Amino acid sequence: MKSDLALKVATLKALFDRWAVLDREVRDELMATTVQGERIAAVIPGTDVPVAFVTRTKPIKKHSALAVTDAEAYMAWVLANRPDEVMEHPRPANTVRSSFTAALCKDGGAMDPSTGELTVPDGMEWVTPEPGRSNLMVKLEPEGAAAIEAAWAAGLLDIKSLPVGGE
Repeated sequence: MKSDLALKVATLKALFDRWAVLDREVRDELMATTVQGERIAAVIPGTDVPVAFVTRTKPIKKHSALAVTDAEAYMAWVLANRPDEVMEHPRPANTVRSSFTAALCKDGGAMDPSTGELTVPDGMEWVTPEPGRSNLMVKLEPEGAAAIEAAWAAGLLDIKSLPVGGE
């Protein structure tokens, strides 16, 4: 019984890993042939009823943010300016409270008590992330999953042409 369940778990893991690779490959191929906002109906061969719609989404806009770029310089700044935010550990090393770092990133820096100015601590800088990538959104119709399962069981989907087992 346990051995059967272990085999099922191992089989599903192997299939999941392989299907994840195939999913990425097919998505990349479709992305190369579509434009942003394009909506494509997924139709099972021999029918005219869509089981899903696949839409190429807009890229996610990412904003620049404050981030720790030099851990040693940042730790030195925190020790000099806010030693109460350092958590002491014998090993491997002291660390800065993550909530303090998150607050600095959210606020855009630290307030200088002598001038009242917002400053960027040593070891931190503004980082502009790479532009977001558009993606494919898959919206199954209400009976889409069941129709796909039935078509698969009936051999209507050309799954045999997909490579298997690392080919």
